[in-house]
Amino acid sequence: MAHLASPRGRLEGLVAKSAVYRSVRRRLKPELPEALPVGWVREPTPQRHPRVSPEDYAENLERLAAEARARDVGLAVLTPCHRQRLRGTPAPWDRYAQAMRAFATTHSLPYVDACEVMRESGLTPDELFLDALHPTAEANRRYAEALSSALVQAGWPEARLLP
Repeated sequence: MAHLASPRGRLEGLVAKSAVYRSVRRRLKPELPEALPVGWVREPTPQRHPRVSPEDYAENLERLAAEARARDVGLAVLTPCHRQRLRGTPAPWDRYAQAMRAFATTHSLPYVDACEVMRESGLTPDELFLDALHPTAEANRRYAEALSSALVQAGWPEARLLP
């Protein structure tokens, strides 16, 4: 218990949730137990609750729209892709992509589904993703092209694309 009150203990308590810290610590001290993987959940629980509920996420998108209108800033929506979604396998985060699509439709914003772009590319998942989630440079290039096309189709920059 005294260790937790020490300056080092307090510092370790602050950084213990950092994925970088856990990764470096695991490499420097392999005898330590395996750390929990980084994930999309706040705390590891049997229910694996997301950090932000889909309902809160949709509310956050609406707050983003209000802030964009207040600042006279246009918006476009790009729904991200990952290997599981590309395969069409249901995933817990599909509801977030659905919220993004509904948000874009409600506000008549340019919308690009990155998985549609990836399917049309003809490239393999290994050519599109560095891991299960993160796109390669080629995938990002294709996202940028699709988003640019969607913006031009929507009349940008003449059309303000305000939500």
